[in-house]
Amino acid sequence: MGVQRQWSGRAGKIENCQVAVYGCLGRDDQVAITDFRLYLPESWAQDSARCDKVKIPEDQRRKLAKWEHVLEMVHQAREQNLDYGWIGMDSLYGTNIKLTNALEDLGEKFMGDVHRTVKIWDTCPRLEEPDPNAKSRGKGRPRKLPRLHPENTANYLKIEDYSAQHFAKSHRRLCYRQGHKGELWGRFWVKKVWCWEPGWDRVRKRILVIRQDADGSYKYSLSNLPAGRKWEWYAWVQGQRYWIEHAFHEAKSQLGMAQYQVRVWKGWHHHMSLVCMALLFSTKVRQGQKPTAPLLSIRDITELLDYYLPRRDHSEKEVMAQIRKRHRKRQQDIDRRQDQKIGLPKSN
Repeated sequence: MGVQRQWSGRAGKIENCQVAVYGCLGRDDQVAITDFRLYLPESWAQDSARCDKVKIPEDQRRKLAKWEHVLEMVHQAREQNLDYGWIGMDSLYGTNIKLTNALEDLGEKFMGDVHRTVKIWDTCPRLEEPDPNAKSRGKGRPRKLPRLHPENTANYLKIEDYSAQHFAKSHRRLCYRQGHKGELWGRFWVKKVWCWEPGWDRVRKRILVIRQDADGSYKYSLSNLPAGRKWEWYAWVQGQRYWIEHAFHEAKSQLGMAQYQVRVWKGWHHHMSLVCMALLFSTKVRQGQKPTAPLLSIRDITELLDYYLPRRDHSEKEVMAQIRKRHRKRQQDIDRRQDQKIGLPKSN
């Protein structure tokens, strides 16, 4: 269901897999998954027979890009009055200008990681607005959108090139997050930049946040959060997505998020719902035990549950009854497949 060769974030390569889009609420290491959507590739959305086979509801058989799923989730979060300060995104979504501009138009604040090749303007580009009197002067169809002014002096360059010019002499060393073994420090540069592409109706102001970690690697982010705050605050906001990624790692390794064998729409959503509840339960337990057990992990909780949860022993009669039930169902499946092969009507 929804399986095809596509990019797998967990494997870090293109392979045969499913892809889902998730929404989370988080602050530091307290994270809860609040929404999830299975991404249906076009090859699935347009194949009615396959959709029928895995029982995908009619209203869900539509081809939506991943960023469009995100936008729908934001609309739903607003309808449900979820309380959050900004939207954090990895580079897959932060680099998508359709998504970031749409979020800004909705009044949302965001901090999105971006690729180093994304281009920005170092000063506000000078635009030439459409001439409202062009039509009356017989100059053909008038422009509806602004274009770059011939006398524009702003520079349009890649973020990595802009960083190479200024980062070394302008960065500051800041603590941006509390790690598992103490404070994490990095070199930061925060700068106001501008974004504009042909076809846009206006210039968009952005805050560029660049971090260099101890291993020399860089992280680039663009945000529409208010300007004028301390660099430490932007650094902290950029670092908060780590906890989301960590929560997903825990969910996959300890709570069974990636351990399922389901072939129908309802089964996948049922499994993900259980994982969400397990993560929320674990988060609440860790929060409640923080004063006495600050290092309590999700793995600790699962191991304790394995030990303390009571398990009722099954009698021989119950075990044999379960085996016979599975065998009857398996034989029914075999008979049904045989009937389909020779064209006989299905037996009741």
